[in-house]
Amino acid sequence: MGEMQLSPEGRYLAVTARQQISVFGDPVPTHLRLYRVNAADGSLVLVSTATGQVGITGLDFSPNSNYLYYIRSGKLMRMDVPGLTTAQDLLQRANEVRRTVHGQ
Repeated sequence: MGEMQLSPEGRYLAVTARQQISVFGDPVPTHLRLYRVNAADGSLVLVSTATGQVGITGLDFSPNSNYLYYIRSGKLMRMDVPGLTTAQDLLQRANEVRRTVHGQ
């Protein structure tokens, strides 16, 4: 197992997994998995995975949990987190569109 990061609202868990690819004799993270946490029983449901990506570190969610950021081989990467749209998010986006359309 590599790193783990829980999203701010606790609905998602990001995990890096190590494979037997070694750099200077040490296994390195090569898989990134994103799980949805079942609120009823705490079980995990795999929702997204990125494999074959050597050197994944620095897992962190955006404050609104829409994105998962990580470093891969020295580059900052971003993964969309699926299914986090809430009623409040929809209302906020509708207000933003309304302001744009009406020039406010």
